[in-house]
Amino acid sequence: MLHVHVVNLARETGRLGAQAGHMEKGALFRATAKATDLIDRAQAALKRAGLEYFGDRIAGTLSHGAQRQLEIAMTLATSPKVLLLDEPLAGMGQEEGERIEAEYQSDADKLAVIDAALVETRAKRKKMIQRIEQKAADTKIHTLEKQQVKLSVKIAQRDERIAEARRRAEEDRQAVTNVGDELVVLYADPDELLKHARVVGLDEIEENEFNLNIPRYVDTFEPEPRIEVKEALVALRNIDMKASEAETILMSLLAKIGYGSL
Repeated sequence: MLHVHVVNLARETGRLGAQAGHMEKGALFRATAKATDLIDRAQAALKRAGLEYFGDRIAGTLSHGAQRQLEIAMTLATSPKVLLLDEPLAGMGQEEGERIEAEYQSDADKLAVIDAALVETRAKRKKMIQRIEQKAADTKIHTLEKQQVKLSVKIAQRDERIAEARRRAEEDRQAVTNVGDELVVLYADPDELLKHARVVGLDEIEENEFNLNIPRYVDTFEPEPRIEVKEALVALRNIDMKASEAETILMSLLAKIGYGSL
């Protein structure tokens, strides 16, 4: 199955997953290309995994992130009752740009053709003398310009989506970097490290009835900060002084507006 995954088209790889999940007796070597039900199920799985525009790509040429998506598509094609995933697409924001570009590729190709056609038609229009030809050229230019605007809007949307995907990818990379920095600091402090991780033997695990809850092996208790009584009394006196000053100011203001007898 691994070799098939590397050389097959992504769509055919999805069909294999669908065939594996809906195996009938003697159907191991069923021709997937002729099985329309498997084809439809594979295409639906590719779409759910975000690979609907990559069906004709060789699976082995897909990026690492897209191959992970393809693995999910193969699993979805088997129609599982339950699918347990643990952050299967974590850190894959950078792969999103490639998928978005593929999604809008036909629009980009059309826009390139229209741009070229506009340049050519405008150049010919300048050389035209007869009014009938000029009018026909103007109509064509107007039609091309409308198509150009429509496609340009789509390309702008594409660029915005790619920019957003890159922003999320950068945030993911920064988050990984931050965690790495925190781990470096953590492992540099043996006392703090003991609050998060500790090597234990199988005998200790057995004593805990093979319960792997971290608090059974690591003391995560954070002691309450010590309060100095003298400092606390000074803080209370300062609060009382500020409250008295505020009351004096308030009474002065009330007196100015006619409530001096309060």
